[in-house]
Amino acid sequence: LPGVSDPSLTDALRNEFIAEAVFLRAYAYWYLVNNWGDVPLILEPTSPDALGVELQVPNAPASATVAQVIQDFQFAEANLPLTIGGTRASSTAAKVMLARAYLQQGDYAQALSKAQEVIDSGLFGLQPSYADIFDGGSAEQIWYLDFTSEDNNDNAFFYFPSALGGRLSISPSAEMIAAYEPGDLRFAASIDTASIAGQPFAIKYSDIVSGTDPIYFIRYAEVLLIASEAAAETGNFTLASDLINQVRERAGVA
Repeated sequence: LPGVSDPSLTDALRNEFIAEAVFLRAYAYWYLVNNWGDVPLILEPTSPDALGVELQVPNAPASATVAQVIQDFQFAEANLPLTIGGTRASSTAAKVMLARAYLQQGDYAQALSKAQEVIDSGLFGLQPSYADIFDGGSAEQIWYLDFTSEDNNDNAFFYFPSALGGRLSISPSAEMIAAYEPGDLRFAASIDTASIAGQPFAIKYSDIVSGTDPIYFIRYAEVLLIASEAAAETGNFTLASDLINQVRERAGVA
């Protein structure tokens, strides 16, 4: 895009396209650096020579990758609309990812600031019923990936037991099941422990036939929890308590 010359391609539109691309690059690298630490940081296209030497990129320090991730999300925040329908990268999604990164880096003031910007925007809120979050449209979805019956999401297949047509490759652990407090409304919307004796399975992805379940990358509840943790780390326990209790009250716990 920087090399494309077209009268209809304004600088603002060019930067918006680039911002969507670097948002996705940063999102990918965020998970790479969190899972593996030092990883190859590739910022330019590569074309292998006869020996493939150009593809043998050495690892970069994790700190360099994190710095690039933050730079990319800052560019996305500055050059994208606040929302683009939920399924596209947006300035709001970039704010949340910056809040995640700042929180993990121990920059609690900036983490709180970015999360608070999303809260104060009024663009999103908690869905009154937790179970309804996973039934389609919701004011809580900041960024998600839609699926249709033509490009199936196979999560339900991997989560459901064979008696329901699945493979049960991934199942809730006993520790996860025990972590729910009595009366937590999120449990019944997340895990089924009754349908198949002795075989708990996850049910947030439930369309095993057509595979149309969306995947939710960022929800508003996470913004509240990021802000709550950052507020606590900066000594503002009144704000931290108010924010975390918004999530707990929706879940039906004290």
